[in-house]
Amino acid sequence: MAGFKMHVSVAAMASGLSATALMGSGQVDHGQVILLFTAGTVGGILPDIDSDNSTPLSLAFTIFSVAFAFLSVFALWPRFSIAELGIVWLVAYLIGQIGLFRVFADMTVHRGIIHSIPAGFVMGLLALLMGYYLFGIPVLVAWWMGIFVMGGFFVHLLLDELYSLNLLSPGGVKHSFGTAFKLYSSIPLTAIWYGLAVGLFLLAPDHSQFWQSGIVEFDWQAFHSKLLPQEGWFGMP
Repeated sequence: MAGFKMHVSVAAMASGLSATALMGSGQVDHGQVILLFTAGTVGGILPDIDSDNSTPLSLAFTIFSVAFAFLSVFALWPRFSIAELGIVWLVAYLIGQIGLFRVFADMTVHRGIIHSIPAGFVMGLLALLMGYYLFGIPVLVAWWMGIFVMGGFFVHLLLDELYSLNLLSPGGVKHSFGTAFKLYSSIPLTAIWYGLAVGLFLLAPDHSQFWQSGIVEFDWQAFHSKLLPQEGWFGMP
């Protein structure tokens, strides 16, 4: 399979080009294009959080543990002293970093259900819901953010499958081919994840605005007019 650096590089390149195209066509502004680029790049490393020793998993649980610790302190700060709050922060951090990390690692298998298409849907929808409901991102940009996370996720799966083809080796297709870009894993887990995706979609903000403004009313004429230089490349005759 492709390595961590390769996944980050390809996801960043795909996200950067896609976000630039949206900015050039007037769909997002300069600040939002950075958000979408980051979302797509993060999506490109999410499938490997099911690997117990992976860098993405370690980063994800470190960020989660810090956030969980501060949320615990914010909830309890009027009732306790600074020393007590410090203990609360440390305990909450360790619960996330050691306890939940261990549970998650024990419950997941590398290239299991998280390394699949339904997991990509779930990750994208979670990003959409967090962006819209927690951070107040405009609905159109929130939908684009979810799609970028999902797109980066699928780029990761596709890259793993391409590496499994092993085209440059006389050995041909590797045994890992088909274990990344897949529609299902075990039947119970697959049903749960597809059900989770449907539930998250039902919780998502109205998609009609995104569909109408982002897709149907996309100004393809303006996009094509700006796609290539009209006179010369970079102002040269």
